This record gives sequence, C-alpha cells and structure tokens, in this order.
Amino acid sequence: MNDEQTKMIERAWSTLRLAGVALQQDEGNHAASEAYCAMFHAANALLASIDLGFSKHSAVHAAFGREFVKTGRVPQHLHRWLLSAFETRVQATYDYDAHVTMEEAEALIDQAEEFIRAIERYLAECEGQ
Repeated sequence: MNDEQTKMIERAWSTLRLAGVALQQDEGNHAASEAYCAMFHAANALLASIDLGFSKHSAVHAAFGREFVKTGRVPQHLHRWLLSAFETRVQATYDYDAHVTMEEAEALIDQAEEFIRAIERYLAECEGQ
C-alpha cells in the first residue's frame, strides 16, 4: 500500500471505532452512518490502487462494482454491503423518523469490519505480486 492508501485504511478503522462508540451509547443511527463511512474510505483505498479517485458516493459505488466486482477481484457481497450500508446511512441521516436498531447497527459494523479486512487483504496480495 502506498501512503495515500494507508491513510485511507487508517481513516476507515478510525471511523469504524467511532461507529462502535456510537453503538455503546445507544445511537444506532450514528453507528450505522459511521459504519458506512468506514466502508466508503476502504473502497476509496481500493480504487486508489488503480489510480482512481472520486468524491461522490455514487461514483465510488459504480467504480467499485465495475472495476473490482465485475472483474471478480473482490466478492460480490462486498458491493451489496456497500450499497445497502449507503441506503441505511441516507435513511439514518436524513429521515427524521428512521430508527436503526442496535442489532441492525451492530450487524452493519460487523460487515464494515469484514469489508475493511477484505480490502486490506486484497491490497496486501497485490503488493506481494
């Protein structure tokens, strides 16, 4: 991993820790939002490995699917998790009636952790080639 990718992965882990803090404080909406953001940072690190960078969430989602899922470089479920987490984040952030349960938030945090680990593994394997 180069320095930029390392910083992105570090930000992903830091953001995931914040999701855990929000979960401990019974803030399911905030925990879900932070879990998605952790995945977003990791996805950006992966895209940076092929010299792609985007600030728009929709562009990151599309490029992640096109460049890594459709080519079989990463498992398809990671893309589904990213898209689903984004939908949950949008609801949790902008729908004032939304309430992400602690169980939903915890599941999303678990997915985010696996997502980041998968990206780290992929980047480490690429480095070794």
